[in-house]
Amino acid sequence: MENAGTDEESIYSIFRKLKTNADFLQLQKAFGNRTYSGELFGGLTSLIDPTEDSLEQWLRNELSIEEIKKVNQILQIRDIKYRI
Repeated sequence: MENAGTDEESIYSIFRKLKTNADFLQLQKAFGNRTYSGELFGGLTSLIDPTEDSLEQWLRNELSIEEIKKVNQILQIRDIKYRI
C-alpha cells in the first residue's frame, strides 16, 4: 500500500472556496490545533516531541515553498489579507 501523503489539490480547492477574511477565520477555527505527526529530519517523526499546530503551521510543515506560494496566491486573488 502506498503512502497517501498530502493532497495538495484538495488544499487548493478548499482555499479557492474562501471568499472573505471571515471565511478564512472560520476555516482556521474549524481546523483548531492538531497534533502534527509528519516526518522530520529524514524519518524521525515529531511524535518524539509532538506539538499542537495551527492550520498555518500545519501547512508550513506539509507544503513546499512553492505550494505555500500557491495557497497565498489564491488568498491574494480573493483579496483575503491572511497568509500562510
